[in-house]
Amino acid sequence: MCGVLGCFSKSGSEISKKYFEEINSGLDMLHHRGPDNKSIISSSNNSLLLGHRRLAIIDLTPDSNQPFTKNKNKYLSFNGEIYNYKEIASQFFSKERLRTNSDTEILYEILLKDPELIRYLEGMYAGCFYDGESIHLFRDPLGIKPIYYYEDNELVFFSSSLKVIKELNIASSLSISEVAKCSFILNGHLDQGMTPYNEVHEVKPGSIMSFSPNGKKYSRIIEESYLIFDTTKDNSLSFTEIIDNTVKKHLVSDVPIALMYSAGLDSNLLAKSVSRFSDVNAFSLGFESFKDSPNDEIPLASNIANEEGYKLSYRYLSNNEVLDNTDQYLENLDTLSIDGFNTWMVSKFISEKGFKVAISGAGGDEIFIGYANFVYLKWMKKFIDLIPKFPRYLISKLVPKNDLRNRKISSAINANSLKDLYFIKRSLFDLKLLSNYFDEENIDIIYSKFLKHKTDSIQLLSKENNINVSNLEYHFYCRNQLVKDADWASMSHSLELRIPLVDKVFFKQAVAFRNQNSLRNKFKYYSLYNPTLNSNLFDRSKTGFSVPLLNLIGGSNDYVTNYRALLDEVFFKVTGEKI
Repeated sequence: MCGVLGCFSKSGSEISKKYFEEINSGLDMLHHRGPDNKSIISSSNNSLLLGHRRLAIIDLTPDSNQPFTKNKNKYLSFNGEIYNYKEIASQFFSKERLRTNSDTEILYEILLKDPELIRYLEGMYAGCFYDGESIHLFRDPLGIKPIYYYEDNELVFFSSSLKVIKELNIASSLSISEVAKCSFILNGHLDQGMTPYNEVHEVKPGSIMSFSPNGKKYSRIIEESYLIFDTTKDNSLSFTEIIDNTVKKHLVSDVPIALMYSAGLDSNLLAKSVSRFSDVNAFSLGFESFKDSPNDEIPLASNIANEEGYKLSYRYLSNNEVLDNTDQYLENLDTLSIDGFNTWMVSKFISEKGFKVAISGAGGDEIFIGYANFVYLKWMKKFIDLIPKFPRYLISKLVPKNDLRNRKISSAINANSLKDLYFIKRSLFDLKLLSNYFDEENIDIIYSKFLKHKTDSIQLLSKENNINVSNLEYHFYCRNQLVKDADWASMSHSLELRIPLVDKVFFKQAVAFRNQNSLRNKFKYYSLYNPTLNSNLFDRSKTGFSVPLLNLIGGSNDYVTNYRALLDEVFFKVTGEKI
């Protein structure tokens, strides 16, 4: 896991020396992403400056430092890990003389040979490859790792960090995107493809964005992630084999790996699987304000860890300790998100214990029917399919509009599709809240653009409603919030966070398994794992790993008041402007 930063001349001309200092300063800002090495190179014609910060995890020798090159005018700088790099080496480069034992060299050879071959990679990655003339910005199909870019008439500036683009004197006159602001207010995060600024963009997941020295740019899609959920392949693997395959793959490392652990099913499923291949180094956080309440997971987590033989480290934080860390958390925010504080805090705890890598159980709810949304959307979809639109309109008029819950119910009754139902259900607020942030005459226009962006970004191809809901849950919640927060929040502490239950091969195998084994919920699926998980995990309701941040920042007992306070605080910290 690392940090990428660079600048490219769209005309192929020499880049001014002043930009070297900017890139150098930017790499200092990225120190937390890679404290083990810092390097900058320039191309032979000085049309490219490419910088890298390294967090050494695979092949710890200097030979694998980046920007990586083997012929002095073709360079690679990327952030992430390729888990199947040894298999790729055997398949495509068995006759090549490789000089390292790293995934970096294999990715370099792939991009040198044929960039289309990145479809064979299994991992999380985003970065830049320079082929001697053009730059190619690339990103994994699930969008686990970010890569942002800004361009003007002369330059393309790209980075793993949105904040670096904003802070340096290369990107000037950034303007707030009203559609992105709408997304943040309604979701608490940004939808895929959005940044807070009109002039800064994300590279689309599963694509390569190329910039040539003649000023031309083009993007090509290598893999569309939503197609992963349309698999019709037969499955021959057991549930246990599917889980163990993805966990074992995510344990590829030359340094020890920690586990973010709780009393939940997901982290215990991973712990059980990890224990087959290595020791389990588990870490949990508790909060003094949750002690002796259902939200305190430490007692059960500790009991299970003792029974299973896991090495568990945990601590309780007081409200004052949470508040003491809030300022630094807000300073580390790299994108608009009201979540991520939990991941940030646990990552800090793990990093302080000397670990560089951890794994998380995020993704399990999305792929194995862990949310109540699955049941709600199933019945609401049947309702709107059964009742014609006009009678539903009349029914909606009977619903009181006195609170958010009822207004969302009324909107759901009028929905036209599963997508509509999902967006209504997942949104934290409705149009009424927008009136506090936009002029009345612009709300409908901005909201329509926001909704079109969401609707156009995905296709639902499965015949199974629950598979389509998994597709929606991954693409609009897990990827846009949980996965994106996992990157910046963990890397704020120089910790690489891996997510075995967010993996393209795993998704395909899990969807194929579900097509053949239609079970009611996550409890039913996880009970198939052999050896069985601790029985206490199945006797409790889902709580999630929560942090008392909303009340602490808002200082009120009113949810809307606290939510708006958090929106205001986050938006100002990220953009420097009031929302």
